[in-house]
Amino acid sequence: MKLTFIEDQCYREFLPAANNRPVFGLRCGCFTLEERMLKLLGSELDKVYYVMRPQLEADWNTQRFHSEKIRALFTLPEEGNVLLVNGRALLSASSIREMREKAARRKPYIWRDGEQWVSVYLPDHPVPFTENELRGGSFDLGNLPLPSLSFKSPLIVNSWPELVNNHSRMIREDFGFISKRLRRLPVPPLPDNVAVLNRRNLVIGKFVEIDPFVTIDCREGPVIIGDHVRIEPGVLIKGPMFIEDNRLIKANSVLHERSSSEVSREILPISGYVDNPSNSTG
Repeated sequence: MKLTFIEDQCYREFLPAANNRPVFGLRCGCFTLEERMLKLLGSELDKVYYVMRPQLEADWNTQRFHSEKIRALFTLPEEGNVLLVNGRALLSASSIREMREKAARRKPYIWRDGEQWVSVYLPDHPVPFTENELRGGSFDLGNLPLPSLSFKSPLIVNSWPELVNNHSRMIREDFGFISKRLRRLPVPPLPDNVAVLNRRNLVIGKFVEIDPFVTIDCREGPVIIGDHVRIEPGVLIKGPMFIEDNRLIKANSVLHERSSSEVSREILPISGYVDNPSNSTG
């Protein structure tokens, strides 16, 4: 299968967040669209195709998920067995699996969210349009005369505020996916002076250092903490919440569903904080 991400002219509605990355590289929930799809389909792919702003291609080739394992081609596939995905789609793990199962039948289809296209699968025929037509919006994939399928929940966002508003919903969906894939304890042993409310909604990554008097409240939604994270004393984390890898949470911070590394002064990026801290949970 030739997975192809499409970014059209609607990227303008996601600025300034999309200034330096394509829309499918913006995080919503625990992953970007690209990350979710490659986590599920990566073993089936040796190449991934991108139709996006040409000025971003060089930088994105070094930033993208699994960049060393899967070759990137910034063009459209010339042959069939192509799965095209709208870069503004919020696809859950279950939706991606469903798309893969449909594609295995080797019949063409188009997934829709209302009037907008979500993905298109072309098993045998050459792609009947150009990159410039897709980028500029002069060719609407939603008009292809293919059997149409639909999802039960909204999957297309048209602006940055919509992406933010869907963040909590996607964290909840990603939590189920992450929990099922874990081959270790989702919550390693924690110090006695770290309080966890509703532990079943918590996942903690590797090499996480949690200082005393931290409270993690998962009653309203899951909390997912990435790898190599340090949480300083007195922090309160309220779910649904996702903390990315390599982050420092400043002392006495309060993090909730509107907090993220892009907008919060309490979440700081750190580069390889520690490989094996003596009091880590990893």
